[in-house]
Amino acid sequence: MALFRRLSYAGLRLDRKAEGQHKAWSPWSWNPIQAGGVGSWARVTKINRIEKHTLFSEFISRRTNGDRWGPAKLSPQEIPACYFTRNFSTIKSYLGNGAWREETQPPGPPWGKIRPPRNAMAMFTANWQGIALFSPAATQN
Repeated sequence: MALFRRLSYAGLRLDRKAEGQHKAWSPWSWNPIQAGGVGSWARVTKINRIEKHTLFSEFISRRTNGDRWGPAKLSPQEIPACYFTRNFSTIKSYLGNGAWREETQPPGPPWGKIRPPRNAMAMFTANWQGIALFSPAATQN
């Protein structure tokens, strides 16, 4: 399960190349998931619980009031904001009652949008190892 605030991309778009931000991603709004990807990779540091073959973890993003990005504002963001290696190439949305719908998504940018009806998706490898994500707080805003 992943919990996300709606203000993941929030505030002013700042040019931070002088601080080492990759030129492809600058200027950019406040973005907690941008800690990995171009030259660095984000890591899971805490697992909430393990049941059989399932790991449960949580991500909460928060900004400090008065930070340099200015006032928070709504802006589109992937919910949940998780990226996996290319071997997880089969994408499916959960429809309920054990039913899944295969999704297609070309590599970006520009990024496409998939709106799973039950806020749950999974990505699978060729041998059907998978990662499922459920974000009950996801919205279309």
